[in-house]
Amino acid sequence: MPVVLISSLALLGFGGFFGVVEVATTAFAKALGVPGKIFYPLSLCAVGSFIGGILYGRRAWGLPLRRQFLVVTGVFFASTLLFFFVGGLWGLALFCFLSGGMSAPTIIISMGLIESLVAKPRLTESMTWGLVSPLVGMALGAAVAGPVVDWAGPARAFYGVSAFGALTFAVAWVGQAWLAPPSPQGIRTVR
Repeated sequence: MPVVLISSLALLGFGGFFGVVEVATTAFAKALGVPGKIFYPLSLCAVGSFIGGILYGRRAWGLPLRRQFLVVTGVFFASTLLFFFVGGLWGLALFCFLSGGMSAPTIIISMGLIESLVAKPRLTESMTWGLVSPLVGMALGAAVAGPVVDWAGPARAFYGVSAFGALTFAVAWVGQAWLAPPSPQGIRTVR
């Protein structure tokens, strides 16, 4: 089912972002000599997600879910570009907060797309794919970030954040035609 594949791949990229952030932030704080302060950027990622989820859920958006998916993943990707400019722990904390703000909306929209486009008998299996994908992405992101930290240093490992952000947005963009709801005749309508 295209919607499951698209949502799962986008969420895999999204999870990769978190895997890279956790490993690179830990190494970055150690390199700065403040390993005990990794709490700030990592917790601000979660706080950003919390606030993003509340703000997203407070209003009814006028766009179809697939367009919301494109917008939210686009904003997420744009926010990951900030990681190219990581210079200190507090800047990193701010970047984590901003990118984290797209976390809950992306997951909500992805699950909404699956729920609205998958036949009821396949819904549980489809949701499971969507929920497991970020975990696989986190493992992949962490596995990639570790060697990059060892080879090029923690600041360069943050480039992986943007790579996973680009993957998430690219999948949402390319998948737009397959995320359109079918017309009564069973043909997908692209708007």
